[in-house]
Amino acid sequence: MRKISLILSIFFLLISFQNVSAQKKSTKKKKAKPTIISCGVCNQKAIYLPKPEYPKAARSVRASGNVVVLVTIDEKGNVETAKAITGHILFRATSEKAALKAKFEPFTLSGKPVKAVGNIVYKLNEDFQYFCSDCPVGKIISAPKPVYPRRARKAKITGEVTVQVLVNEQGDVVSAKVLSGHRLLRKAAENAAYKAKFTPARMGENPIKFRAIIRYNFQP
Repeated sequence: MRKISLILSIFFLLISFQNVSAQKKSTKKKKAKPTIISCGVCNQKAIYLPKPEYPKAARSVRASGNVVVLVTIDEKGNVETAKAITGHILFRATSEKAALKAKFEPFTLSGKPVKAVGNIVYKLNEDFQYFCSDCPVGKIISAPKPVYPRRARKAKITGEVTVQVLVNEQGDVVSAKVLSGHRLLRKAAENAAYKAKFTPARMGENPIKFRAIIRYNFQP
């Protein structure tokens, strides 16, 4: 009887062990991989999509074009990873940096938040172009971006605004006059032009005033 009891005990222990192992394997399978959906081109789904900075190196060669960034978005709508897959090499790092700051409404599947993968497409153009019309030396140091007017953004108005500036002996803009551009964009371009800074121009040993042209490119 004792042998039979011992054999039965070992038998039941083996069955219990197999059940526990099966349950563990089942649990592992259930925790396998989170559900990930595709959002395609995700720009329109973003609730916050900052623009990439236009690099100085790109400005020096007047580079422009589109950059496509592959992103992974977590269940809370935050960008976990960003990798530029196409676009000018000078724009890729700034585009990835901007993409990591983007924010989305959480994506859902059957009512539950899920991860998503997709692309953010950035169009990078030179924010401004500059040339000096009557100075021998003066060069632009900085030209802050214009504030995109709400009315113009709402109406989806884009385009170029040309501003003529008068620069004093210290390199500061003392007057700005809009020569061309949409009326809803003109004031913003003029205000930005006043904040531009130039290296002082000289004629021989003497500092001089000069005029220059700044062209601002407004894009949404």
